[in-house]
Amino acid sequence: MSLRALSKYCEEVEGRCENFPQSCSTPFIYKIGLVSPGRDLWNMLLKKRRRFFLPSERQKMERYESVDTYEPATIVYKDHLESRNQEPRWFIWVFVFGLGIASSVIAIVVVSLLHVLNGIRYELLGFGLRGFSFNDSNRYAMTNRTDLDIAALFEGSGVGLYGIEPRSLKKGYLMWISFSLVLSVISSLICLLVPESIGSGLPEVMAYLNGVHYPMLGSFRVLLAKVSFIIFSVASGTCTGHFGTIILTGAMLGAQALQRRRYFRCDSVHIIECFRNPRDRRVITVIAAAAGVASAFGVSIGGLMVVVELISTILPVRFAIYVFAASLVSSLTLQIYFSFFSYFSLRDRHSYPHGELISEMVQFFVSCVSLEDLVRMHIFYFIPTTLIGLFCGVLAGVFVRLSSFALGLRRWLEQRLETKAVRYVLPVLFTGIYVTIQFWVAAAVGSGGWSPPAPSPSEPPRIGGDSIRLPMLQQTMSNDSNPAGLNGAMGGPCVAVPSTLLTTFNVTSISYYGANGFFCSAPTAVEDQVHEERWGMKPTLSVLHAYASLAFANADSAVQTLLSWHTEEMLGAPVLVIFLSIYFLASALFLGVSLGGDTLLPGLVIGAAVGRLFGIGVHYAAVSIVGAEAASSWADPGCFALIGAGSFLGGTTGLTFSICTILMESTSDFQHLLPLMIGITIAKKTAELFTENINTILLQMRCVPILDFENEVHKYPMFDARHVMTSHVVTLETVCTIEQILYVLRSTRHNAFPIESVRDRTYKGIIVRQQLEILLWHVLLHTISFHLHLRAWKKG
Repeated sequence: MSLRALSKYCEEVEGRCENFPQSCSTPFIYKIGLVSPGRDLWNMLLKKRRRFFLPSERQKMERYESVDTYEPATIVYKDHLESRNQEPRWFIWVFVFGLGIASSVIAIVVVSLLHVLNGIRYELLGFGLRGFSFNDSNRYAMTNRTDLDIAALFEGSGVGLYGIEPRSLKKGYLMWISFSLVLSVISSLICLLVPESIGSGLPEVMAYLNGVHYPMLGSFRVLLAKVSFIIFSVASGTCTGHFGTIILTGAMLGAQALQRRRYFRCDSVHIIECFRNPRDRRVITVIAAAAGVASAFGVSIGGLMVVVELISTILPVRFAIYVFAASLVSSLTLQIYFSFFSYFSLRDRHSYPHGELISEMVQFFVSCVSLEDLVRMHIFYFIPTTLIGLFCGVLAGVFVRLSSFALGLRRWLEQRLETKAVRYVLPVLFTGIYVTIQFWVAAAVGSGGWSPPAPSPSEPPRIGGDSIRLPMLQQTMSNDSNPAGLNGAMGGPCVAVPSTLLTTFNVTSISYYGANGFFCSAPTAVEDQVHEERWGMKPTLSVLHAYASLAFANADSAVQTLLSWHTEEMLGAPVLVIFLSIYFLASALFLGVSLGGDTLLPGLVIGAAVGRLFGIGVHYAAVSIVGAEAASSWADPGCFALIGAGSFLGGTTGLTFSICTILMESTSDFQHLLPLMIGITIAKKTAELFTENINTILLQMRCVPILDFENEVHKYPMFDARHVMTSHVVTLETVCTIEQILYVLRSTRHNAFPIESVRDRTYKGIIVRQQLEILLWHVLLHTISFHLHLRAWKKG
């Protein structure tokens, strides 16, 4: 065996690994002339059909390898198993705690940076609406400053919850569109520089859990690119989210936990080395993926449920405890951090006992109300739940079809223009169009409705009990003046900030919550400021614009607004219909044309808006029949928004009990568990009549070989191995030369090879291609090292 032949094969393997983009080098499938682009796009939009892959697409599939689910059965490995009992298997708990903490740290960084960028975005919008001026007596309601306060900006103190008059819409739009386009361009440049970072997140995790090996999971460079990309993409204001990417980063941390690094080697550490086998690598990656789910949603049981529902093989019970423990560590780390820190600054804990953890900090979608104000379940829930499930199932089918149509259209444009620059330019153009539409729609909706009053300067604030009663600036209108709870919202988009919003997760950082009142009327700011300073008080948060608080907010903030209880007067039916129509179409198209659109948060937003519309109708009917007081105890639009969110997400992603578990944990609303389960089931089965789930569609469009959960071949157990195997089995002997190994690897595309005994030709085990390539690399390195030492010895 010559050194040149071995070196040549190793160069071929290295070139194949380097030229392995995920979705950026897809061959143009229409060049061979077998499929008409127009007809294929039309069928993709209107017809449900099983996808047949072209020869060029099947050739791309061959670049993916399968994940080794079971341990190798070679003689060498069997001899290694004899000493397995002496290995420190307890060290896996170090991986559990380490991966749980690392996943939550990434989530904290992403959320905190999104909070800062969103605060800057709101400040620039206000800067433009004031005619390029930062001076405003209503800004920073919790401080006495009227100019730009960098510290308050980073803390999010009252950013956005005040009206601006007069408003310069053109200058405000200039700042708004400029900020969005700059961040969108940065996100596209990141994908251009690191093409492997393209992907939605959850489809890649789903593919790995179903046995597809992704080389990019082990790249730390791709991990940094994914995190940077999603931060700039979400902060640009487009209709996407960050949950899918956080889940993927968790899985990437697990894949890299046992990775050998150039500058950090642990080859001599026996504790680490004993886990470098296919089974433990897969288990640790699954543990990290569950920790990613827990850090994204702030849940613990939900991480385990997602893994159980997505994984293709049976999850052993002894491994389930590791998965659950990692999810628990991740959610606990989030709760500890946000209990003592408000993003990048210390939290004011004067009202909390020392050491108390704030549970609301990890319950992202919870509505903090008193025990008397809890919304109870009613037997009438099951009628609207069925309607919500059916409607969300149909909408989910349309959503998936539109997304696949947009992805096919983008690829058709790439083929027609013969350039891949389209994939980097289209997301930027789409972001500009989307934020433009949302800005001018918010301006066209107007500033009618409630406006903050100016308190009388003649009387001091009245003291009731032990607390000072503020002049009704952050309280909603009473039921006496608004019996149906809807007149304020129907009369105009501007409403008082409901108390439910002020007592939830973002109470001290309203800017990240997304509520915005710039398009509403402003109080007589100078007199208010003088009056409140006279009595030793600071100004309070006052007004928000219903449409802007949904359209300008990040997706998770919009979900929190839509799921909130006792906010009937805040979001009216006209506002929801306009927002839902624009957001549904935009998010479906953006998922197709973007390079990393989220498949989770936009679905929650759409489903919550649909469910809230049904809830408004139920609330109207209940008020007219049983009265406002009785209806408020069960007919709350926020509860129906929860059912709609789970139903639509179940229809688009195909997840069922894991979505139900996540929503129950994140909202702490266990009373409506049964209607939520019914709605998810109906929506999923309805959507399956029209299309497959969005994750499977995206993987198919990227030519990732993934098996369906249900076999399309009837009487599958009647087939034998001879029906799917070749008649000539390619094998290797227990003792063979390097020339034989190179010939087998070059002449076949198999991933695994049976091992036969040299003496009696009996089966001795199996070895995979990757293991053979690693062995060849070691032979090459040892051969080179031997020649170098021999040459040095001859010279010496």
